[in-house]
Amino acid sequence: DRAPWIRVGGALAAVAVGVLAIWWMVGVTDRIVSGGLVRDVSLVVFALLVVSVALAWSHGRLLRQQEAQQILERAFHGNPSAMALATIPGRQFVEVNDAFLALTGYTRDEVVGRTSTELGLFFDPGQQQAVTDQVRASGRVSEHEVRIRRKDGAVWDGLFSGEVIVNQGRQYF
Repeated sequence: DRAPWIRVGGALAAVAVGVLAIWWMVGVTDRIVSGGLVRDVSLVVFALLVVSVALAWSHGRLLRQQEAQQILERAFHGNPSAMALATIPGRQFVEVNDAFLALTGYTRDEVVGRTSTELGLFFDPGQQQAVTDQVRASGRVSEHEVRIRRKDGAVWDGLFSGEVIVNQGRQYF
């Protein structure tokens, strides 16, 4: 799974509501022992209902988030265009699709964790700098002509597009 903090956040919210409800029910239990049974039993039922709704809401939210994540992963990995995701500012690749691997001739293990400079992907370092400058200036680049060097040394002409993505406080390109 690629979004563990989303799951943890939803689960923590449900647990927090549950703990508060249990803490409240302990106080109610003391009142049950001292009398007022009918009123307090209805309060316990209400507390259990609140906990159940909170858990169902958290579970439903988690399912929607997982579904959205799966759709995006399929769109990324199944895209016939070469796609890659790299960190900013380090520029290490964190994910690439199969089209990127086919284009460059590298394996996923050879690419992830390395930079395009380390792999020598840009045939002309000036083109790489131009892309970097445009991304820094506007947060995106669109259809910038580049020459890419494959692992076997062959050069491929293409268009480079992308934009900065912020996720959980981290920037990617």
